[in-house]
Amino acid sequence: MDSSSASATVATPSRKLPLPGPGLLRLRPAFVEVGARHGITAAVKFRGGRCVWVVTRTQGPDVVDMHIGSTLVPRIKDHCGGQLAEILAAIKSLQSTVEVPVYADTLAGLLEAAGVTVSPLYAPGAATAAIENAVPEHLESLLTNLVIATDASKGSRSSWRGHGWVMDFGLGSPLILGLRASQHGNILAAELHSIHLGLLAARSRFSGTLDGRCAVTVLSDNQTAVNVLANPSSLPSGLNAACRAEVAGIRALTQKSLVAFQWVKGHGSNDLNNTADRLAVLARRAKEAELTSSQRNVLLCSIQESVLGLAGQGSLALAA
Repeated sequence: MDSSSASATVATPSRKLPLPGPGLLRLRPAFVEVGARHGITAAVKFRGGRCVWVVTRTQGPDVVDMHIGSTLVPRIKDHCGGQLAEILAAIKSLQSTVEVPVYADTLAGLLEAAGVTVSPLYAPGAATAAIENAVPEHLESLLTNLVIATDASKGSRSSWRGHGWVMDFGLGSPLILGLRASQHGNILAAELHSIHLGLLAARSRFSGTLDGRCAVTVLSDNQTAVNVLANPSSLPSGLNAACRAEVAGIRALTQKSLVAFQWVKGHGSNDLNNTADRLAVLARRAKEAELTSSQRNVLLCSIQESVLGLAGQGSLALAA
């Protein structure tokens, strides 16, 4: 058999490939359905040590109204941070004469137990997007004022200097404590370094503290440090190189900020300053005594416990 006859007897296999599906066309009706939904959506988000609740009413792509609030996260956390009453009141205020669907996701069980009928469907797309945008805006609105108390500690038998700072954003927010040790020159240089560290910690916590979105007051019990920083047009001739470097660094850091430097009496009635002093002493003595991190943290916990409630908060955050 020659090659031509052999090829003529081989049958080409018949294959029926699966037809491609309609792709996005098949999903588009569901997408359109979610986007066109209307009603009230309730949600909670736990961010930055707070529980933020949001209740919004949407109609298609439009946000009709929105209520939002927050509280510090309680020690025993439920699904709404203990704010069920506020959420229910917001839902009631957004209901019109004709009831509209309520969407809730993680809050469904709590709302249904309170007598609210919750839709099993996904929340409207406009509501989901609006909530995601509203939460960080709300949190930022709570960070418009900051007080930073700083202090330094210098011993007589070592070159270690202790630095301590306390940040208070007010409105019941948790105090933020920080401490560090260095071998940083004379006491003025150490005090300036403490201020510098406190400002850096504040910027790390919220970038808006040093770009003009937040009014910052820095408290120090060192009058020379306050005078040097409060009068940017001049520097005393007696400042050494270490002090000049710290002043230059602080001025560069705060050139676009709303920062005021204020003197307070040391070991007086200012609780934030007294706490900063204790942190600075701990940082220095821990180095001098060559304490381990665990040993230092035991002592730090005693400071934390003693200042609970200074600003009406129930917990403290720690800045390393």
